[in-house]
Amino acid sequence: MKLLLENWRKYLNEEQGVTYFWQTRGPWKAESQIDFGTTHVPQAKVFNMPLEKIFEEVRKANFPDRPSRLNCVYLCENVEGWDGDSFCSYPARGDGETYQVQLRGEYKIFKTNSEYWTEASIAYQRYKDEDSARRWANTYWKGDAEEGPLELLVHPPEAAIIVAKYEEESKEDLHKFKNKAGDYLEDAMGDWFYDEPYGWDDIDPDKLSREEFFKAMKAFFDKMHKDITPLLKDIKTTSQTSSAKEVPGI
Repeated sequence: MKLLLENWRKYLNEEQGVTYFWQTRGPWKAESQIDFGTTHVPQAKVFNMPLEKIFEEVRKANFPDRPSRLNCVYLCENVEGWDGDSFCSYPARGDGETYQVQLRGEYKIFKTNSEYWTEASIAYQRYKDEDSARRWANTYWKGDAEEGPLELLVHPPEAAIIVAKYEEESKEDLHKFKNKAGDYLEDAMGDWFYDEPYGWDDIDPDKLSREEFFKAMKAFFDKMHKDITPLLKDIKTTSQTSSAKEVPGI
């Protein structure tokens, strides 16, 4: 029974196929030096050891099951920044690079709000308030965070395997498609559909993913009782990096 429970727990913790994101501080290796699917994310560097020691003391005392910040990597669930409640945003800060990562083997993973670290740093560095820093550290290690700039700590680093370099696709083709679709509808119906109540301007290629854009376009065409299918020949409606299937009905 004990072995069964251990295997079940391992099954629950294995998130095979889930893609996370890791960002570098500035340029990293040339792609020729990365063996995608084998190379792992390097252990995170420590930049403020006095404060890290406080965080480590709080972790060991109250949350010993959490992965240590002194031996981990930091990942994100998405690269949408504040809009996605993520510490990571694209493009990465300081000419950094963005990689897609999958977790392999046995590992510990912990999600928390990175702002708690920032607050602890301000209290400790600016105001020399160690008690406040420890309270923030305790909040940080509690986890259970779903909002804010979230970060994931993973131990060991060797479990975080780099599978691809991430680069967002240009939205130029989406803008061209929208112009083409607008011309198509205008020829068929006149230009009244551009009016605000119908929501044409809400279909913004710069704010929507490729999948969201084409779903919104199809919904708009359906609302206008027009078939979008003739316009979709040889059009890619999903992102290369997305695991989503083709848009239903397209």
